[in-house]
Amino acid sequence: MAPRSRRTRRAQLARRLEEGAENPPTPPRVRVLEAALSLFAERGFRATSLRSIARRAEVSLGCVQHHFPTKGELEHAVLERAMETFRAEQASAFEAPDEDIESLLHAGMRNYFRWARENPEVMRLGAWLTLEGRDRRWPTEAELDAELVRRVQAAQSAGELRDLDPLLLLTVVGLLMNGWAIAQRHHGQRLGDLGEETDERFADFAVDLLLRGARAR
Repeated sequence: MAPRSRRTRRAQLARRLEEGAENPPTPPRVRVLEAALSLFAERGFRATSLRSIARRAEVSLGCVQHHFPTKGELEHAVLERAMETFRAEQASAFEAPDEDIESLLHAGMRNYFRWARENPEVMRLGAWLTLEGRDRRWPTEAELDAELVRRVQAAQSAGELRDLDPLLLLTVVGLLMNGWAIAQRHHGQRLGDLGEETDERFADFAVDLLLRGARAR
């Protein structure tokens, strides 16, 4: 019986190793980032301690401080990671020609609304930053603005847009997108729907209003 027991144990160990290879454990740094986002979204930055993040991530406090010596550095890394997913989601919007501002706006709004639905914790974190009076530019946001300004200026040079301040235009677009993403459940009731189709209706209408106005001609 002993040889068979050893063979059984070896087979069980081989299965566990195989399962581990298919589902490798999440690295501690990633677990810390995920736990921090979850707690920042639940409680805000000020009410969240590094110790509570360590407990949520199931790592030691020393492990958290090894990767992120201060809570501010950890918050920056959380925001940076969120912006990476946002930039990836928006990549398709920038496939349009530089001067095609209408296609850029349509795709950009729809991508943003989809991203917001898929990342509710990031949206709550953004709301907490505003409530705590700590709202500021997110990592790489300035670089994204620079690319968008260049696109607006290309559309103006091509005669697709009149001579507007590009940054003010982008600010209005950003407020429309963020406002809808945050309050869609409230305002969507007016439209009789709360699904993704309503996001698309809003995006189409907002772009048409921005580019063509509401006044009869």
